[in-house]
Amino acid sequence: MGCIGNIMKYLVLGLAVMLCSACTNYNLFFNDTALYTPAPLYLDFSLPDQNLETCLVQHVEDGEIKSPRELIQVNCSYAGITNIEGLAQFSRIENLSLKGNALENIEPLFRLVNLRLLDISETGISCQDIARLEELPLDQVISSENC
Repeated sequence: MGCIGNIMKYLVLGLAVMLCSACTNYNLFFNDTALYTPAPLYLDFSLPDQNLETCLVQHVEDGEIKSPRELIQVNCSYAGITNIEGLAQFSRIENLSLKGNALENIEPLFRLVNLRLLDISETGISCQDIARLEELPLDQVISSENC
């Protein structure tokens, strides 16, 4: 009976762990006392470009992002973005698509030190600015310019 008792104990423990891990998005209460409250989504940011902010809020909500460091991949293609100032607070972005946006300034991209793939096609970025992107440790830059 001792072996079966241990098996049952581990089975119940495993079931409890599975049930708790399935509730990571919910508050857990016992007798009106909160035992667990999930971290809120990271929505405490404001950007000069409302279209960029809207795109990032959508990514945060879709990916259930709790910290700016959790956002790794961003696709803001054709979003009407002109200003990417403030993007650097999401410092761990590795893949970024800004395709089809009329960008005015690429300086904020130089603060994204983890950036590996960048799509700036159809943005009107000059060949001179595209050449400057070689300063970044990018694996791939996609642009529509023949530079």
